[in-house]
Amino acid sequence: MDGIQAGYFPFLAVGLSRDGLSLRTIRAFGSDAPLRLYCRGIEVGRCRLDGPLREGAVIDIPVERLPRVPLPAELRLATAPDGPDLAAPWRIDSAEAALSLLGPPDMRIEDLRLDHGVLRGTGREARNGLLDPVLYARINGAGARIVAADPPIALPEGGCAFRFAMPILPADLTEAGLSVTLMLVGQDAPAGSFAWGRSGVGEAERRLAELEGRIRQMEDEAAAAQQALQATLQRQLALQQERIDAFVVAAATPAAGPAGRRPGPRAGCAAGAAGDRRAGPGRRSGPGPDRAAARGAARGRRCSAPAGTARRSTQAAASAGWDRAACC
Repeated sequence: MDGIQAGYFPFLAVGLSRDGLSLRTIRAFGSDAPLRLYCRGIEVGRCRLDGPLREGAVIDIPVERLPRVPLPAELRLATAPDGPDLAAPWRIDSAEAALSLLGPPDMRIEDLRLDHGVLRGTGREARNGLLDPVLYARINGAGARIVAADPPIALPEGGCAFRFAMPILPADLTEAGLSVTLMLVGQDAPAGSFAWGRSGVGEAERRLAELEGRIRQMEDEAAAAQQALQATLQRQLALQQERIDAFVVAAATPAAGPAGRRPGPRAGCAAGAAGDRRAGPGRRSGPGPDRAAARGAARGRRCSAPAGTARRSTQAAASAGWDRAACC
């Protein structure tokens, strides 16, 4: 029991209603300070007296709000937080008692938003901190769906707040858009609503579509350029390979002499040797008369030529003899 236990109280609590806590005066009471109701040290209601109260008078102290406290809770009557109790504490055992005292909840929904396919928001009840919220939603004015809510937390000034979330399914999106109405059990009026409708393409959407088209065009051009480059490289490699193959074939083929080329000295010598062999051993041809006369004339010129000329003639003859010897 909260407060100071007293053997004799000036007031007796007789009931709890929408008007507040009803008190009956069991002995005369007068005070300049207002009568206050406390719940776990938090002021939840007050009433200022017009004058002294006579025995048997009944007064109601309105309760403005209840904090979020563990149940069961007690309402304590005093003129100050540390003052003596003026009545036996009134016990609150359940959240339904709070509803009968404060009436239907008056919840407000804040920051309602659609986040990654989930409808999220925060509910705030400024009066009833003992509220256990039960939310449901009407989708497009038809079916109902339960809404998941977190445990409420206490507010400094009394009351409570909680967060909730509800997933939006693909079937909830219609041609007209989406409409969600949030309802709280025990509250007649809708707690909140959310609507999303299809609208025409705006400037941002138009610019986004244009940007996507440009990016797609650039990707196509880059792909075409890459294909053309690959085709050119393949053609160049094929041409280079053909040239290498042709060079290898030409290098492997023996070269033939040009037509009409005169045979060299070796060829003449070979032909002479063949003629001598045809003539036979006894018929080997010697120099003819003309050849002998030419040799005699050459000897006469050699004898009558100057010394230097004779020396060169001798060297030329020796060279010619060497060539003949080499050929034969």
